[in-house]
Amino acid sequence: MSCVRVPASLPARPPSAAEWEELLVRLEIAPRAARLALEDAGARAGALRGPLLHLVRRERWLARALEALRDGKP
Repeated sequence: MSCVRVPASLPARPPSAAEWEELLVRLEIAPRAARLALEDAGARAGALRGPLLHLVRRERWLARALEALRDGKP
């Protein structure tokens, strides 16, 4: 079961190379930002458990989606 639902109104892929580049930059930055937020939280990190689990699930889904795209699957 997928934890992220893509709205049908979104295009299957970005229409231009610039938008692909922006997407890839965001995918690269998101895990780093989550790691830095956790490090900055220190003792309060326990409160971030739920949101971080959501981010991890989403990152796993995105990794599988990108792999499928690379393999030419929908």
